[in-house]
Amino acid sequence: MRVVNASPLIVLSKLGRLDLLLEPRPDIEVVVPQAVLDEVMRGEPDDPAVSLVPEAVADWMRVIPTPPVHASLRVGALDPGEIAVLPGALNHPGGGSARRPFRTRLACRLRQGQ
Repeated sequence: MRVVNASPLIVLSKLGRLDLLLEPRPDIEVVVPQAVLDEVMRGEPDDPAVSLVPEAVADWMRVIPTPPVHASLRVGALDPGEIAVLPGALNHPGGGSARRPFRTRLACRLRQGQ
């Protein structure tokens, strides 16, 4: 399972390459928490993500309910979409997630209490 945040969805949509989320295995399950989808859909009407992400959801991407925040996470510096991705990534460590590298490192430090 690959849990995806808004930033990769927006950037890959602008490139017309949402399909890269399926690499290197086309059979990988790509999931998006509802909070992430809501964030993407708040984009400008001409933002490619506003049209391409719903198409992917209708085809191969799955929307999941926004999970509760795990007690070990200190989330003050993260937005709701990033918070929603972390529990899924933590519960499925082998599947990975698609998030911005800086925010990923920040989230790891916050989880470790640093």
